[in-house]
Amino acid sequence: MNNLVLNTHLSLDDYIKVNLYLLYQRFMVKVTTAIGIFILAWLVYYRDMMHGFPWLQSFLGLYLIVGFPLTTYFSAKRNYRLNSRIREHISYEFNEEYLEMIGDTFRVQLTWSKIYRVSESNSWVLIWQNPHTADIVPKRDFTKGTLAAFKNILTLHPSVKNDMKKRLHS
Repeated sequence: MNNLVLNTHLSLDDYIKVNLYLLYQRFMVKVTTAIGIFILAWLVYYRDMMHGFPWLQSFLGLYLIVGFPLTTYFSAKRNYRLNSRIREHISYEFNEEYLEMIGDTFRVQLTWSKIYRVSESNSWVLIWQNPHTADIVPKRDFTKGTLAAFKNILTLHPSVKNDMKKRLHS
């Protein structure tokens, strides 16, 4: 099988979006956001029964809704600015034996047995080296043919947890 090569670059906007996407994949973040919405809805519904404005409850509800996204936004913005490797143009080479990433200042070759998981969203392919570290490949850099070829390579490696969507036409 021939090597599959993708050239990618993450913009600041891409990096912020993928961080927010990963944030809302966590169950507790969804629960916390729902609690914040519930608190604000409760305040609106019961506003006539309260004596004075419920400042604490209002701030708590707002924080639960916008606190995590704002923190993630500013953290992602800072990390993008401080970590030059995130901003580099990266060439990914995939084949049956290994995955190779070549940036302006680094070159990494990993056998598929070292890949923890590969997952997919509507906009991203995430190649997880462990449960906490993922390499981000924008889906816009794949063509239908290269995405299908990438999925075929993954099927050859049952040790890799494959969370790619099982669609015929991606």
